Amino acid sequence: MTDLYLIDIDGTLLDSSSFHEEVVKRGFKEIFDMEAEPEVLKRNSGKPYLKYFEDTFMDLGARPDKVMKYADKMIEYWEKGIKIKLDQKAPDVLPGVYDFLSALEKRGHVTGIITGNPQIVGRTLLKKTGLIKHFRLEAYSDNLKDRKDLIMRGVKLAEKSGIVFNDVVVVGDGASDVDAAKRAGFFGVGVETGHYSADELYEAGADLVLKTLESYELIFDRIRK
Repeated sequence: MTDLYLIDIDGTLLDSSSFHEEVVKRGFKEIFDMEAEPEVLKRNSGKPYLKYFEDTFMDLGARPDKVMKYADKMIEYWEKGIKIKLDQKAPDVLPGVYDFLSALEKRGHVTGIITGNPQIVGRTLLKKTGLIKHFRLEAYSDNLKDRKDLIMRGVKLAEKSGIVFNDVVVVGDGASDVDAAKRAGFFGVGVETGHYSADELYEAGADLVLKTLESYELIFDRIRK
């Protein structure tokens, strides 16, 4: 039976989180003279990008009536900064990713992207690394603020494409990924290739946690059960 696998980009497929963090931290400092501490960025990581910036500004003490305006300015800065970074160097593909995607294809499963990035950033990441050819569906966070809605966007894209599938499996490196999967009623796989430990991912609602995607066979074992 065909399953639908919805997979995150940053920290799951690609070692690209540091690309974003470097640009974001520089933007907060240059534009707003704010120090974006790593713990704040971690807490908001994985959220759809508009929610990510809004919540980060709130955590850093910005006035609530200014948050939307500040977020819009930071998004513009970030999108330009990421393009420059990616023109200089593409991020590395994380361990096990190619084998995992190959195994999914051989088993006849459907693969889709779900990412907190807007389309302009997410597609650039996938094209620069050549991963885009491995995915039939791409769901981006444009106009969304809840990761669960992002997952459902991926599911609806599959349904609209006439794809018949059994289970939905969500794969991501962040607490927001597995939390959203749990709230959507789907099987959530956490991967310790981002900022979160196995304990943190299980606490957030993961059904299974892998050290890296090199252990992808464990997913198939659990789904078959």
